[in-house]
Amino acid sequence: MAKTYSYESTLFIAHLSRYLGHLPNIGEVDAVLRDARKLATWAERDCNNGLSEREQNCVDRAEKRIAAQAKAWGLVAVFSRDPRGMVVKFRFVSWPEAEQPYNTFGGREDGWGIA
Repeated sequence: MAKTYSYESTLFIAHLSRYLGHLPNIGEVDAVLRDARKLATWAERDCNNGLSEREQNCVDRAEKRIAAQAKAWGLVAVFSRDPRGMVVKFRFVSWPEAEQPYNTFGGREDGWGIA
């Protein structure tokens, strides 16, 4: 059975493909999207009840994994722990400002949010 992606995830993959000049490794993309969804869940939990030390360590590790993959792709990962917005955003740093893709209310300077 074929894997399906949300519209936003599909657009992210398309922008990333254009940025890299080739289709990215889908396993790497899946891992980043999965970690981003986890971060969104933990941000909401942190806002409501707080996180245990173990959960906080999980958040830190997920952010490190996403940041490392972003660096490998030549992107910059930006994290926010506020669950009211996107908790993971990417900046396509080597593109001119006028070509920066964005899907957030912050505009081009805010980047592309994935979760």
